[in-house]
This record gives sequence, structure tokens and C-alpha cells, in this order.
Amino acid sequence: MNLKVYPSRLSGSINAFSSKSFAIRAILCASLCDGTSLLKNINFSLDVKAAIFAIREFGVKFKIYGSSLVVYGGLFKGLSSNNVYNINCFESGLLIRTLSFLAATTPFNIFLNCVGSLLKRPLICYVALNGRRLNYAKLCSNGLMVKNRLQPGNFEVDVSFSSQFLTGLLFSLPLLNGDSYITFKDGLVSRPYINITIDVLNCFGVKINKAKNGFIVPGNQKYMACMYNVEGDYSLAAFFGVLGVLNPITVCGLNKNSIQGDRVIFNIIKSCGGYVEFGEDGVLVCPKGILKPFCFDIKNVPDLAPALCLLACFCFGTSKIYGVSRLRYKESNRIFSILNLINGVGGKACLLGDVIFVEGVKKLKGGFVNSYKDHRIVMAAFSISCYCSSPVIVSDVQSVFKSYPNFLEDFKYLGGVFSGFCME
Repeated sequence: MNLKVYPSRLSGSINAFSSKSFAIRAILCASLCDGTSLLKNINFSLDVKAAIFAIREFGVKFKIYGSSLVVYGGLFKGLSSNNVYNINCFESGLLIRTLSFLAATTPFNIFLNCVGSLLKRPLICYVALNGRRLNYAKLCSNGLMVKNRLQPGNFEVDVSFSSQFLTGLLFSLPLLNGDSYITFKDGLVSRPYINITIDVLNCFGVKINKAKNGFIVPGNQKYMACMYNVEGDYSLAAFFGVLGVLNPITVCGLNKNSIQGDRVIFNIIKSCGGYVEFGEDGVLVCPKGILKPFCFDIKNVPDLAPALCLLACFCFGTSKIYGVSRLRYKESNRIFSILNLINGVGGKACLLGDVIFVEGVKKLKGGFVNSYKDHRIVMAAFSISCYCSSPVIVSDVQSVFKSYPNFLEDFKYLGGVFSGFCME
């Protein structure tokens, strides 16, 4: 589906969409409990639905009441070792990477299916147990065949592509019958997402102990059912926050004390010269004057890259976004997608080494944007239309439903204008 997005002045107030990072982790935790959990403030993006559909195949039952989800725990209970379980994880990287380790704690034959861009992304990582490489899963043409080989011990894991592999281990090792110790082959990236994992696990009664060079994970732990409230997502709110430097926008429902690394976007907006105020009702961003360029390393917050490049287009001078190499392994090659987006609408962006350079311009011209079926590129393309003199035509807009199915509605509510299907 292609949409034509017209230049417009967005302003007003919206509620932040809830975080799928927290939601999927909470759903997995609740599924591993013996009792019943209530998860509140759930927004059902495609990735969240994928988690529910996949886990349901393992015998877990769910009930939906508006934005609340009741989870009747018991993951893997009642399965038979005589059967092969074929589970579709759709395009959720967090889901398949976490389930691959959880499934490896069981004696069952489990195949994890996936589709679309996820097939082009790393699905397994290097793991060593007590000094010997552990082949916990076999990569197939359309997913993973999981092997039941997880035992407690000393683990070394390569998380250079994604911290989600470490999240999978942190979910799984507490279920084993002994303590484990985790170190990292090439250092830890995206630490804020690991902090989210540890925080959600803690809410469900599972303890992870930080060590000097890794984590100590006590075994023989049990997940405890609870009531859990999912907080608003800073990485999704980032696009509207950035647009606030053009016209005032308030994003409500964000936890101002959140451990989300992506909340740094508001510090960056402020450092550029935008007005940012955290109030009881939300975060207000207003124009304050000419914006100055910025330099920022996204190693720990890679999902902010599209929003930061959008902000850079509004700044007077050249901004530098460091640590972009891992963007190649997102829903699209996000380096390529971002450069095509900015340059395609009349901006100035280039890649040198591990750095994206973006030079601000007075106005962008608009034009066609290939989203490469990447949800964050769709959001960035819609947002950048507000700085263009002519419409922006965005391809495969339906991709935004992966993380933010309310995006079009919220964009329109703030004053955005777009029309139906159109060809390039």
C-alpha cells in the first residue's frame, strides 16, 4: 500500500503507544508462570500478536479485555516428546531469538518458523558452554530447528549483532537445575534493552545478578504470576517528539523515570536548542529558535537512528550519528534506507565508515520514498513530509503495523494529511 503524504503542520497532544519490548517480555514471563497474570496497557501490534499466537501453540491460554491481557501460564506444559511442534514467529526477532533458547531447555522437538525480512537477519549466535561451542539450534531455510542442549555452566555469547540473544539466555538459564555465569565475546551492545529484560524478569520473581564482566544467573528459579503495566514506548514517541521542534507537540503516557535508553532523544532535542518540558501529563516539545547540529553514538539505542536523522535535517549545520554498522541487520538495511530517504526528498546525507553525516537544509522538496517494508522508515517518511514543499509518496505503509498500528491515526489526529493508494 502506497500513500501520498502532504506537507502539514502537526501540533497537539497524543498518548504514547505502549512498548512492544516490554509487552513481549511480559507475555513470555507470564507464560512461564504456573498461575494467572494480568498485563495492562497492551497495544496489539503485529509483533505482540505474533508472540500471543506463537505461545498459544505451546498450550498457553489468553483472554483479551480491551487493552488488558490475561495470561494463563504453563508454557511447554502438556507437550509430547513424540510430536514436532512447528511454531510461527512471523517477523519478530525478539520472539524467535528468545524462544530458541527457552525451547532448548525442553526435551521437545520444536521448529521455529519465520517470514519476511527476519529470514535475512541473524537468527542464531555464537554460544560457548564451558569453553566448547554450543549448537543450541540449527539454521534452516525458513527458521530454526531447536536442539535440547542447554545445561547450567559458564556461557560465552556473541551479542555483537543483537542483544536479543542475551535476552534469550537470561530468560532460560534461571529454569535450569544449577547456577550459570555469562560473559560476552565482543562486549555488550544495546545495554538498555538488557536492563529492560532484567527489570521485567524481576517483576515476575526472577533474579539476575550483575557481575564485573557479565551476569550470574541462579538456577532453579520459578516465574511468579503478577499484574504488570506496560509503559509507553520512547522510540515510537521519538518521531513526534522531533516534530515538536517545528510546532508544539505533547506526548502523554511516558514514564519520566523509565529505564528505556531511547528516552535520550529528548535530551538530544534539548541540546540542539529545542524546548523540552517533562510535566505530569507528558513531554512537551516546542520550537525555540535555530537548531544547532549534534553528534551522538547510537550503539546502545540503534532504534533511534531514523528519528535522529530526521532531527538532523532540521539543524543548521552537519550532524554526525556514530555507531551505525548494526543498522544493516534491522528490518531493512537501515543505513541504506535512511540515506535513500533523506537524499530522495532533497536532503544531504552520506555514510563515511561507521558514521552517517546529515547536513541540515532550509526545506526539503518531497518525492518518492521506498520504505523497504521497514516500519521505522515508514514513520520517518511520514514525519519528514512536514518539512517538505511537495508531497511524499511512501511505499508499503502497512509495514508500520509491526510496531505501531495506530501511527496513521495519531499522525492524522495531530493534523497530518495523506491520501489513499497511489503508484510511484
